[in-house]
Amino acid sequence: MTESSVAADSEAAPLLSASLAVVAVEPSLWRVVRGVRLAMLLDTPLAYGSTFAREVAFPDELWVQRMDDSHAWLAFEGELPLGSVTSFRPPD
Repeated sequence: MTESSVAADSEAAPLLSASLAVVAVEPSLWRVVRGVRLAMLLDTPLAYGSTFAREVAFPDELWVQRMDDSHAWLAFEGELPLGSVTSFRPPD
């Protein structure tokens, strides 16, 4: 093992032992969902079918409504939200 691979292993170790939790989204978490979604749109705008400029303008009521229209989960490390995944079925 080289010195650089040992350093890389020691840097990765905390990620492997981190306490992660995945929780189903409920309406009371809409502010967290909004924050994560907007951060994702800023970070990787081409990965989503929307834009930060569009969604930052959404009223609070729409964020709450979106909780009813989909199934979503948030990943947390402690209190810090790390990301989300959402599945939805388009209207017939």
